[in-house]
Amino acid sequence: STVLVVIFIICVVGVNVLASFVSERFNLDLDLTASGDYTLTEENVEYVRNLNKPVVITVSTTEDAYTEGTYLNLVESTYYCQDPTGGRYFKQTIELLKNYAKVNPNITVQFVDNSPAFYEYQDRFNNSVVYGDIIVECTENEKYRVLGLEDLYEIQSSSSSYMDMYYGNGYYYISGSRVETAVTSALSYVNSDETDVMTIIEGYNTSEQMVS
Repeated sequence: STVLVVIFIICVVGVNVLASFVSERFNLDLDLTASGDYTLTEENVEYVRNLNKPVVITVSTTEDAYTEGTYLNLVESTYYCQDPTGGRYFKQTIELLKNYAKVNPNITVQFVDNSPAFYEYQDRFNNSVVYGDIIVECTENEKYRVLGLEDLYEIQSSSSSYMDMYYGNGYYYISGSRVETAVTSALSYVNSDETDVMTIIEGYNTSEQMVS
């Protein structure tokens, strides 16, 4: 029986070593969530694989702050209430970003905290970046897109009454994620060599309009 126990232990150790080797060699992660929260859709994987320009995805806070409460507390302090799943959407966002980088080696994900690095980003993007924003940037063609809270998540109000919301008797909350749609769209934009231009011609008795 002692020999069998020793053989069993050796087999378990061997399997763990082999699993670690395969994971490191092939950059393998398993999504064990029931709904596949951290897995990119096949359509996105196929599209992202073909992107050929270097892109940096910058999260304008630390990874821990985004996933473990600091960013969640900031969201609570604004007119939004916290993610009702207790941070699941925020963790999902970070894991999906990492998976983008695994699908295509041209994509790099980095984090910056509230230090000179963060303020440098604010200056570079004309103060359009706030704490927790995600910047998708291609330095090769100098194109970028800043994704904020409302770009990344579905936001709903607790009341259908405008007056309730106006007087603070209601609140907003995060009800879903659209991270894949927002990030893939941003990747497509910054990888494109062309910039679409829209011109609006004013007709009779129309108000002035601006399109960005």
